[in-house]
Amino acid sequence: MLGISLTDNKRSEPTARPGQTCLHSFVLRVRTVAALDRAGILTVGDVRSMSDRELLEVTNVGPKSVADLRLAMAERRTDEPLSCLVACRPLSGRDQAIVQMRAAGENLSAIARRFGICRSRVVQVLDLAATSSASRTFDSESR
Repeated sequence: MLGISLTDNKRSEPTARPGQTCLHSFVLRVRTVAALDRAGILTVGDVRSMSDRELLEVTNVGPKSVADLRLAMAERRTDEPLSCLVACRPLSGRDQAIVQMRAAGENLSAIARRFGICRSRVVQVLDLAATSSASRTFDSESR
């Protein structure tokens, strides 16, 4: 999943330059996007083609999630992934150190030992860092 501050349904207030429309005026909860992803609903167009009733049939999608989806999709293109509606969490200092150690050539086991976490958590952190980076690239290219 792509992400930018894993918030719980908080409004994002980036400032738009004069004459620009801010595309990120609302972000979704990660749980909502994950539920849709598990149901095979992957793009803004997929959600737009569904009725509210169909969306409510998706496990872990309730009336608030449907309302949030409709609001968040208002300014998005149909072919964009739903993950573009989620704000990514900035990497913590520890997570940044993990990424730096991996970039320096450390193996997963050594990194895990250094931070007292399991290897699978190291992989999760590295995946989060990669998707967060890809999201920032996608966002900057789409502006």
